[in-house]
Amino acid sequence: MDIGITNFALTNPSSTVGYMLGDSLTLDATVKNVGDLEYTDGGNIEFYYVENNVDVIVDTVSIGNLPNVGATSM
Repeated sequence: MDIGITNFALTNPSSTVGYMLGDSLTLDATVKNVGDLEYTDGGNIEFYYVENNVDVIVDTVSIGNLPNVGATSM
């Protein structure tokens, strides 16, 4: 079984020209089972950034079970 992120988007609702300190960003990812077996182990996907060599977790989302013929969007 293979689990992967098949789509990822980062947008800034406050601006179309870039990012500034303090902006709230929107993250969107599609997690998909790209293998030939069902994935039933559950688990989490974490969004994070690195600041001063330290991982700073932004959000954690449960991925649940993923059939081998579809996708789950987070």
